[in-house]
Amino acid sequence: MGEGTAEARRREVELTREALAEDVERLARKVRAELDWKARLRRDGPQIVAIAGAIALVVVAGLVLRHRVRSGGVEEEAIDGATVEDLARELKALREDLEKRMGGSGGGILQKVAVAAAGSAATAGGKVAAGRLLDRVEAERKDALVGSAAP
Repeated sequence: MGEGTAEARRREVELTREALAEDVERLARKVRAELDWKARLRRDGPQIVAIAGAIALVVVAGLVLRHRVRSGGVEEEAIDGATVEDLARELKALREDLEKRMGGSGGGILQKVAVAAAGSAATAGGKVAAGRLLDRVEAERKDALVGSAAP
């Protein structure tokens, strides 16, 4: 009875060893596939280019806006027509569009970082634009009050 139990135990250990070897091999294949940057670039290249383009566009738009605001070259019609609600609505639409495009694909870590960066940049830009719009409206109100108080 001891020999049969020992033989069954040996078989169980051997099967466990084989299962572990298969798991290790599967994990090694997964790691190799993720570390193969050429294959990953072929697979994810278009998404990376699209995300990089979107980030570049946001950065350039932010720099142009910053330059125009600092130089005083912002057109009156653009600011007069915009409200905080318009800015909020536009930011919400951009965020929903990003989530719709990138949310279901799963994507890699690079894609998730790029989407988060673009969302943060858009939010920051919107906050700055809204703050400046509110500052301008407040300054106009003060000017109107000072002008109406003058005899």
